[in-house]
Amino acid sequence: MGNETADTLTVVPGQGIQGEHNGRRVLIGNPLLLSEAGIAIEAAIQSRIDAAGENGQASLLIAVDGVCWGALLIADVETPESLSAVAGLKQLGLRTIMLSGDRQAVAESVAARVGIEEAQGDLRPDDKHQAIERLRHEGHVVAMIGDGINDAPALAAADLGIAIGTGADVAIETAHIVLVRHDLRTAVQAIRLARSAARTIRQNLAWAFLYNLLLLPLAAGAIYPLTGWHIPPALAAAAMAASSVTVVLNSLRLRVQPL
Repeated sequence: MGNETADTLTVVPGQGIQGEHNGRRVLIGNPLLLSEAGIAIEAAIQSRIDAAGENGQASLLIAVDGVCWGALLIADVETPESLSAVAGLKQLGLRTIMLSGDRQAVAESVAARVGIEEAQGDLRPDDKHQAIERLRHEGHVVAMIGDGINDAPALAAADLGIAIGTGADVAIETAHIVLVRHDLRTAVQAIRLARSAARTIRQNLAWAFLYNLLLLPLAAGAIYPLTGWHIPPALAAAAMAASSVTVVLNSLRLRVQPL
C-alpha cells in the first residue's frame, strides 16, 4: 500500500484503528480489536503473541479483509527518568499502580522492571475510569498520570489528573496539571511542591492565629486592668506589620526548597 492515504479511518478507543483503502478493510490494533470484528488469529501467530507477552512485548495485529496478516511486536523500554520517578513516588509514601491497555502479561513485565507495585492490563478507557472510581470509593486520594486519548476518562475521574505536555490534546485539556517536559520526574516534583505549599499554608495560619490570640487582647488593653500591661498603638501597628512580613518570608522559602 506504500505511503497512500486511507479512504476512511476510525479510532477504536483502547483497541486500535480501522479503515478502508481502495475498497479493502484494514484493521490495526490489539487482539481484542480483531476478536470483536470476528477475525480469527492463526495458532502460530497466537503462540508468538503469547511468548512475546511473557517477555514484556505488546502485539500490534494487522488484518486485511477479515484475514489476520501478522503482528508487530513492540517492547517498551524503561528510561532512567521513569525508574527515578517511580522511586520518587514511593519515597513520598504513595502506592503505584499501572493501568494499561496492553495484555496483562505485558503490563506486569513493564511494571516489574520499573518498580511499580501493581499492574492491571487489558483495560479499555472506561475500565481505567472505573478503576479510578473504585480506588476513590475505597477512600483513597488518587492521582492519575497519562498522555493518551485512552487516559482522558481516568484523568477526569482522578482527584488529581497529570498530563504530559507532549501527549494527546484531549488528555491535556482534561488534566489538572500539565507537565511541560516529557519527564515523569517533574510529576514527583509537582507533588512535593504541592505538599510543601500545603504545609506552609498550615504554618502561616497557625502563626497568624497564635499571634492574634496573644497580642490582640494586649493591644486592645483588655488585660491592662489586671496586669497593667499594654502596647502603644505605634508599636502594635509595627508588630502587626512584622506578623505579615513573617508570613511572606515563610512562604518565600518555597522558592529555594529543593524538590
